[in-house]
Amino acid sequence: MLNRVDLSVVNVYRMTDNNNFATINPKTGAMENTRWQVAGPNKDICPAFLGAVDWPSGSYSPKTGLYYRAVQEICNTLTIKKTAPVTEPMVQFYIGGDFEPYGPNHGKPYGHIDARDPVTGKEKFSLKFAEPTLASIMATGGNVLFVPDTRGWLHAYDATNGKELWKHSDGTGHSGGIISYMAGGKQYIAVTAGWVNNSALGYAPTYGMPYTAMPTDTGELVVYALK
Repeated sequence: MLNRVDLSVVNVYRMTDNNNFATINPKTGAMENTRWQVAGPNKDICPAFLGAVDWPSGSYSPKTGLYYRAVQEICNTLTIKKTAPVTEPMVQFYIGGDFEPYGPNHGKPYGHIDARDPVTGKEKFSLKFAEPTLASIMATGGNVLFVPDTRGWLHAYDATNGKELWKHSDGTGHSGGIISYMAGGKQYIAVTAGWVNNSALGYAPTYGMPYTAMPTDTGELVVYALK
């Protein structure tokens, strides 16, 4: 957390349950005791090079004063070696080596949505998911937290305490964005559904169903009207 006036560090806190890559100086925000990789295999690095939060956006609610963020618990072995980038048939990850992702203690990766005070980092509640979520989440002025999960369910939680209020299946995994808008005096929630994210490619071999049944070349926009 940075001061918006002078960008000085206000506070630093960890979001992952598992982290052995570096420690953070709470006063300066600088990474210390960094575990730098060397040529050859570097085992059990947590979080994995994909990061602890990846690309999906979190959401802040002025009503609750909480910041909601999806966190993925993924580790990896990173084998550093001289390689050539792959450009055909499509551009692929090029990180100067090979990687093998897995969960903490060599189990399966998992995820959680944490509700925290954005300044102190104090956790109000945490929602656990068997697989890391890949879509953005959204808190609304109606005190609802919407979470599209990877199994295809759109969840609505009470943004104050994390109690599930409603859920509906969109038929395929979520790996995109979500928005709220008004039209004709009515509020709508629009969410993208489609299993086309690069990060989603490993879900079928890792978790099996329902991911093995999800097409990877289709998508849809699902819109809900709020009563």
